[in-house]
Amino acid sequence: MNTRTLVVLQNVWYRHPRKAQALLDKYGYDFYVRTLAASRSGRRLAEIFPPPWNPYLLRFINTTPRLGSRPSSRLSGCADYVRNHIRDFGPRVIVACGDQAKTTVFASGWQNAQSLLLLPHPAYRLLTNQLLREARDLACWLTQLAGVKHIRLRQRPDGVEITELVECPTDPLGHSDIVTFKPRDDVPHYEVEALLR
Repeated sequence: MNTRTLVVLQNVWYRHPRKAQALLDKYGYDFYVRTLAASRSGRRLAEIFPPPWNPYLLRFINTTPRLGSRPSSRLSGCADYVRNHIRDFGPRVIVACGDQAKTTVFASGWQNAQSLLLLPHPAYRLLTNQLLREARDLACWLTQLAGVKHIRLRQRPDGVEITELVECPTDPLGHSDIVTFKPRDDVPHYEVEALLR
């Protein structure tokens, strides 16, 4: 069974983009993965996908081949770029990290042939270890699942919201949500109750 997973992130940035582009051209994907692993996003992704990362089973891409020059760089996603990676890699599961990745995956003409896991961006400051554990478990489950599922995880102040997007012909958007909520596991129960009031 195909257990390939494609992880789509928003645009990447380097302090010196021209120098980084030269290194990417010379060393290719290996340089990209090494720099990703050293970043905040990479350290968080390692909680979901424990290293070593096998490039034949797990592939990381950005929504655009262009490079930003600072963390606040906002480069628009390229649907053709993502579409080509989906076609060439042939993943069983697509993990879209952040709103830009989600938007670009949908714009790429992504079809419901693959399972989809929508996550906040791994560098999101309010992301908890609980969400990372849930994402790890769901990503593993989706690669072994015979069917196709579309799941979104959201970080909430009081826990993790897990939403299964189910095709629904009566819904004009084509989906009906089934929501599961898991309270924060690192907060005493009485504090969670206080947050919900």
